[in-house]
Amino acid sequence: MSFSSLLATAHPVFFSPEIWGSAVGLFRRGGPVMIPIACFSILGVCVAIDRIIAFAWYARANRRGRICIQDTLALLEKGDWENAEKTARSRNAPLCRILSAALENRTAGFADTLQMAAQRELNRLRRHVSLLDTTITVEPMLGILGTVTGIIHTFSKLNGAGIDNPQMATAGIGEALITTAAGLSVAILCLFPFNWIVSRQRRATEELEEFTHRAEIAFRKGGGNS
Repeated sequence: MSFSSLLATAHPVFFSPEIWGSAVGLFRRGGPVMIPIACFSILGVCVAIDRIIAFAWYARANRRGRICIQDTLALLEKGDWENAEKTARSRNAPLCRILSAALENRTAGFADTLQMAAQRELNRLRRHVSLLDTTITVEPMLGILGTVTGIIHTFSKLNGAGIDNPQMATAGIGEALITTAAGLSVAILCLFPFNWIVSRQRRATEELEEFTHRAEIAFRKGGGNS
């Protein structure tokens, strides 16, 4: 079976009104705590997608600017600061921007500017990652909150209707279980991209440390005083 035929077969299943109706009904049964759970889940997904795209662009830009970076380092070793700065500015790659900023401020402090520019690039990669971390932490807590409110709802209805009506109890217990499952599910799903992003951050930090060290050595070889 081809992919198009498989998609055509799956379309009425995943996008049928019955499926969406069941999802909306499940959301309503979860109670008011499902609203912040849904909001944090949307936030987590948006941040995860945004950071994955950011890291992909970062790696791609540095690959495309590899020749520019090598040429700039070679000019640094020769002490040709003006052409090195022009070469670094010719490409919109993170490593090129770091070299360009350091060369522009080479008389005041090449090494310090190099470190600051590298930290600035790292901060760009880390942007909004704390929101994803917050989502992973808050979602299970919201699930527990939904459990507590569901149990409270159960006892409140039992006090009003008595123990002769078990449907009152099952409604509150269902609310508790739905919110708990929703909070844990979102936290678990967000944990995978979060760990990937953290590993990429660690790798980018190591690469930038190695790169700044190479740039400082090249600058000193060219006669510069960092």
